[in-house]
Amino acid sequence: VLEAVTQVLQEAPHAEAHILAVDDDPKIGALLQTLLNPWGIKVTTLEDPQCFWETLQTVNPDLLILDVELPEFSGIEICQVVRNDPQWS
Repeated sequence: VLEAVTQVLQEAPHAEAHILAVDDDPKIGALLQTLLNPWGIKVTTLEDPQCFWETLQTVNPDLLILDVELPEFSGIEICQVVRNDPQWS
């Protein structure tokens, strides 16, 4: 995760990096915020994958972190759909 964040920051060194983390465990989101906020990285967490597309469009993240095992959807399935979408690929 930190390597991907570092790459995003290098591409836009003066911009604030924004991560969308989708995980049904609120502890993971809180941990990511604790670890990354001091680095100036904004973290938006989403526990309900039903709200994924709306949140993705609102947040417009630089990096997306998906839990593999989500209720109702697989993080891998969401990843495949996002990668195949012309706007988000």
